[in-house]
Amino acid sequence: MNTLLRIIISSLVISFSSKSFCQKEFKNKYKEFIEDGEKLIFSTYQKIGLKTKDDEFVMLTFFPETKQLTSEITFKDKHYFVKDGYATYWYDNGNIYKEGNFKNDLKDGHWKEYGNKGKLSSEGKYILNKRTGIWKEYYKNDTLPDIYNYMDGKRDGTFLIYDSLGILINQGLYSNDTLLSQTRIDTLNQQKPFFGDCNYRNNPNYNSSDKLLEYLYKNIRYPKDARELGVEGQALLRFVINKDGSISKVEALIGVCKSIKESTIKLLENMPDWCPGYSNNKAVNVTFTLPVMYKLE
Repeated sequence: MNTLLRIIISSLVISFSSKSFCQKEFKNKYKEFIEDGEKLIFSTYQKIGLKTKDDEFVMLTFFPETKQLTSEITFKDKHYFVKDGYATYWYDNGNIYKEGNFKNDLKDGHWKEYGNKGKLSSEGKYILNKRTGIWKEYYKNDTLPDIYNYMDGKRDGTFLIYDSLGILINQGLYSNDTLLSQTRIDTLNQQKPFFGDCNYRNNPNYNSSDKLLEYLYKNIRYPKDARELGVEGQALLRFVINKDGSISKVEALIGVCKSIKESTIKLLENMPDWCPGYSNNKAVNVTFTLPVMYKLE
């Protein structure tokens, strides 16, 4: 039976900048999203800024070619620089991605995150943009989540892990993101996929993540039409690293716009082979999720 591991790399966000040649106005492009009593503050190819009936300043962002709403964020004032209030994000398929509150541009309070099929994947509290307190993760079980404690953005305290049947299979203690103890003895001998020279896989001075970043920075391109139209945002890509190290099933969960979506998919499809992941000393397929930030100055 094929084993499929799952990895989400939240720290490998590729952010770079490019000058926008122009910022055109598209005053009527999203008129059907403006409700009675709301005032249009600005409109571009990708976004509109509104002043609501409650005097809140809200920015709506879209996948421009389909007009799929991808985010609705409340800001402090009409300059739309500081996020302050409720925010909701969506996948390109229309399912909710995440939702929660900002305070002075930082995540604050209870947040929920969802898989691209609409199921809740995790929830918990942020303080000053860092995970704090109890966080629940629903990846294996829809009703009985794994429980982790966080302090200042790092796992710190007790944790409980359940299987898909709701049976407790592991518990233990973290301190400052370091595992101190656990009740389960891991007999699977799992190894994550490795990008780069496989001969250096066990070399602590060789950083696979840095090599991946190096490849992405060297080969990534900001599509000309996206730059000219002022399109920016974070794409979210998912792909499978096969048992032979090859890449397959590349898909954009969040594509930002058509050209960015196509360009980023091509970038990942053209990656060199990886060193595959292993479970119980056997190569396995691994699902990998990668965010890529496109940012204009």
